Amino acid sequence: MAGRQQNGGQAFPVPGIPPGTLSDGRVIPSTPSIEGMSLRAYLAGQVLAGGMVDASNAPVTIAKEVLEIVDAMLDELARTGWDA
Repeated sequence: MAGRQQNGGQAFPVPGIPPGTLSDGRVIPSTPSIEGMSLRAYLAGQVLAGGMVDASNAPVTIAKEVLEIVDAMLDELARTGWDA
């Protein structure tokens, strides 16, 4: 990870909707964009759900193991030119 906080970008961003008017004259207000969770957080959940770490370890140890796996995944994605 080279000393930087890497989150991989957004996992599920949702663009905002500009305001508009329907054909019957009703006004639709704008909605803000939603950034969603980071790809790092999403992948961490997938690692936990996939049972890729020893669940008998202490929670702090599990968290460290999960993030080590996720950071390796993000580093490899960045190395291969994957664009988040």
